[in-house]
Amino acid sequence: MATEEEAPKTKRARLTVKDDEDKPVIEPLNKSDSESRPRDSTTSAASKIVPVSGSSTSSSPLGLLIHSNSHGQSSSTDHNVLSLSALPDKLSQWTRRNIEELNIKVSFQPETSPFDLITRPVPCTGGIGIRVTTYDVEKIKNREEEKTKRISLLTEFVKRSGFLDMIQNLNYTTFEELNIDSLLKLNSYKDHCFLPKGIPCEFEPWFRRFDTYGKEFIHVLSRMVENVVQGVPNVEFHYQHLFDTLVKMFGMQSGISFEPCLSVQTFEIGGVEVSGAPNIIYAHHRINEGEKKMGKPRIVAVCEVTKDKPVPVSTYDPPPSSKTRRKTTESEVHEVSSTTSKGQQSKMSILQLSEKVIGEHCGELLFYYSQSIGHGYIFGIVVQQTQVSFTELGMTNTQYRKIKDGQLKHGDGDRPTFTYTKPYDFLKKEELEMLVGSFIKFGLEQEQ
Repeated sequence: MATEEEAPKTKRARLTVKDDEDKPVIEPLNKSDSESRPRDSTTSAASKIVPVSGSSTSSSPLGLLIHSNSHGQSSSTDHNVLSLSALPDKLSQWTRRNIEELNIKVSFQPETSPFDLITRPVPCTGGIGIRVTTYDVEKIKNREEEKTKRISLLTEFVKRSGFLDMIQNLNYTTFEELNIDSLLKLNSYKDHCFLPKGIPCEFEPWFRRFDTYGKEFIHVLSRMVENVVQGVPNVEFHYQHLFDTLVKMFGMQSGISFEPCLSVQTFEIGGVEVSGAPNIIYAHHRINEGEKKMGKPRIVAVCEVTKDKPVPVSTYDPPPSSKTRRKTTESEVHEVSSTTSKGQQSKMSILQLSEKVIGEHCGELLFYYSQSIGHGYIFGIVVQQTQVSFTELGMTNTQYRKIKDGQLKHGDGDRPTFTYTKPYDFLKKEELEMLVGSFIKFGLEQEQ
């Protein structure tokens, strides 16, 4: 994260619960809002009643919840007050709990591949949030089909380039276990040509860039391995530089070489001004004919990089195997637990984002949602050392405005959703293969 500035103190909002209702109703400071949705009958786990003794009201930096009787008078019993926790004014202090308090659902999808997560269906005519004609739908459909075909061909030639074989020869387990043998293997590839044979003429410029940044990636990784061998710690910027060099091979471009630390931004939620910044932004950087130059760039992906490792999920029961299910990758460690007398049940221990990373990164996506290149969603990437998770924050424009205004509904109905995949290690061949198509897709979207 970039250094953050002090933000103004949190403002208060008042919430009330009536006797004949099961859930809190938020009374916004500005009661002129005409877009409030009907109340949902379901109550979220984020709204838990906390007994408070003493006075009949309890304050918190974000708001108060007071139980009122039918005459509008406050009651002073122990179960009458729900105190919401304070929303931190620095994004680096956010956790998953803060995201859920904003009524954003968090969804871990370990069986969803990164490419499936970022592949959106073609919009229908009259769809919510975007109006398109039948001609537009057909045009978009043809463009997406051409892009998918191009991604498939580029991915196939990447596999023939020798780069994935170089990754496999490292026999990588963890970054701390890289040694002098790893360094010698990397040095043997420093003059290697990663241009595959038989590539079509139209792909030659793409693969010349792939070859150039492939050599640069080996150089950066070699320097980091030298640090490990010499006992010098690699800091977050080293991992940022390594990842950014890798994705440049596939066409993703950022300004990290010119602006290693992004400027801190501010974002207001219900009167609370929050400050923060991601590590890297991958934006649409081409102005097409007839397209007006925008004041702010349209964002393809927001990226957060940390030197911390993903956290393990205790146990995970995978769904029944099917013909469409993707193959298991090396980051899934198989273990056995004897839970029944009939035999042993196979389970997998897998990795996921920590509570802190979820809070901070989802907050970053919320910051830049209005600049997304897509409609109704914004994509993100979390890199933990060399392990990459793809993320998505999906919501409607109305939901986005309501969150900004602090109008939070604690129900399971129409809720924004933060979705993330399991991590894939780009220093392991099989897992890098699962990432290549997604990197290429983002690179093409930056240039389209």
